[in-house]
Amino acid sequence: MPIRQHVVMFNGNIERQYRLMVDQLPVAYRNKEEGQYIYVLDNSVSTYVGSKKGGRLLVPPCIARNASGQTEVKVEIEDRAHRQALVRINADGVRIHTTTNVGNEGAAEEILQLFAKILSARLTQLQLQKTGLKGGGRNRVLIVDHLSPQEVFEKLQAGLSVESSRRGNQD
Repeated sequence: MPIRQHVVMFNGNIERQYRLMVDQLPVAYRNKEEGQYIYVLDNSVSTYVGSKKGGRLLVPPCIARNASGQTEVKVEIEDRAHRQALVRINADGVRIHTTTNVGNEGAAEEILQLFAKILSARLTQLQLQKTGLKGGGRNRVLIVDHLSPQEVFEKLQAGLSVESSRRGNQD
């Protein structure tokens, strides 16, 4: 499958895409040339799975159940933003903005309060852990008790929709 490099403006950020082509039609892309994840372009193929209540989006791999039965969410943090926000959900992680420096003690509390609000969960249901991934302190794992990966994904999507409409009203 041929690959073509493409640069796209997404949410005010420039994103480099390595697009996978079928003839001249782009169907998917990677964000790194040898990236682990492939992102399917909207409307190029179906990403829905059938169910009795109609189609539902598949839960991305960044939201999964751990060995203890809790839901884990990989979180990518952009700190020192103008305000807290849920920015993006993709296969690699859930990206958020925080107002404090991620190295400060108050950053974890700010992140937990943001997710408690989005997930309609109590703070006692949430835990935040550091990861050993490169990127240092900007990557975390959120542990969620009493919600399935599907429930967490649906609530995050609803929160992203609210955030998108809020941003649209400010423009």
